[in-house]
Amino acid sequence: MGLTAVVLVAAATWPAWWGLLSALFTVVHTVEELDPTTGPIWSYLGLTDNAAVGLLLLLGFGAFQVALAWHGFVGGSALALGLLAAVRVLDLVASHLVPAFVLGRRPNPGLLSSPLYLIDALVAILVVWG
Repeated sequence: MGLTAVVLVAAATWPAWWGLLSALFTVVHTVEELDPTTGPIWSYLGLTDNAAVGLLLLLGFGAFQVALAWHGFVGGSALALGLLAAVRVLDLVASHLVPAFVLGRRPNPGLLSSPLYLIDALVAILVVWG
């Protein structure tokens, strides 16, 4: 297979590849939010002190985002991509930027991988409106 064929295949299948990358962003971010040095994100945000409930909330939210990424990038759903972009930006702002920079609560579990969510949201918006 020549370079031209590889480029054509990659160009034709990029939404599927980005969908997998988007799902990977969710996994990386979710694992970072379990950081034992800062405490898990559900405790940090004051959502619950119950570890089982917090873990279920975190995993459920992560699974929802993976489903949106899959249906949006792979399935071609503009609604899923719009929701994914909104969820990514909301997570970034409400869980990481405001607590860390406005309220001064550091260290923030998940802050380091938050830029991945911004990149993913921008790609989703470009796919829908580009």
